[in-house]
Amino acid sequence: MAKRQTRPAGPHILYVCRTCPRYEPPLPAGEVGRGEALANRIKDLAEDWPLAEKIRIRAVNCLGGCLNPCNVSLGAPGKTRVRFSRLGPDDAPAVLEVAGAYFANRDGVLAPEQVPESLRDRLSALSPPQIVRGPMKSVRARSGFVPAQIARIGDS
Repeated sequence: MAKRQTRPAGPHILYVCRTCPRYEPPLPAGEVGRGEALANRIKDLAEDWPLAEKIRIRAVNCLGGCLNPCNVSLGAPGKTRVRFSRLGPDDAPAVLEVAGAYFANRDGVLAPEQVPESLRDRLSALSPPQIVRGPMKSVRARSGFVPAQIARIGDS
């Protein structure tokens, strides 16, 4: 039997919503919104971060947490995706700390002690990992749930 890896192969990505807060009035020209400010602060701190080569940082347009801006998400192949909400630029060091814990974690399910105290009450979403084998022949979440639409596509 093959030995199980401690981390799945593939990229680890820290997504930062740069459009937060989406539903507030537009900012004056040249002003940076809170999401963009958070993304910039994380990128600035990551320049000297030991995991900068191992975890990609991507500023994206939306992470689906619009009612509780600002949001970041951590994801990697075979791992549970986690999202934290209600963040600001001052949370950037804690975001990088939790990203490091996520990278070192086998399945992405973080124990409370692995999450910086300042972020523990801001975990807003967990999404099960998707495992894809071949050209959509076998798609399943860790839970074994396969939406009927995907099953039909994979069987065609």
